[in-house]
Amino acid sequence: MERGIIIQPEEAVPGLLIESPWHGVQIERVWRFFKKKVLYNKYYENLAGFRSASIAFFRNIGQYADELASLLSGGFEGYNT
Repeated sequence: MERGIIIQPEEAVPGLLIESPWHGVQIERVWRFFKKKVLYNKYYENLAGFRSASIAFFRNIGQYADELASLLSGGFEGYNT
């Protein structure tokens, strides 16, 4: 299963994150945590409400520092973190 496009260094766009397995795992874990905090068992009357909750999550992500630290540490056998 292919998960992304491989970009050669000479074709890279400034500011573009080139996917690696380690970053992919990190992003998946943050995405799952975001869904747990913003989506699960929540009803938003409209898109604006969901958008506000999403922005608030990322603006205040520091309040989840301990939970994210435990979530993002470990489980990376074969990679130096």
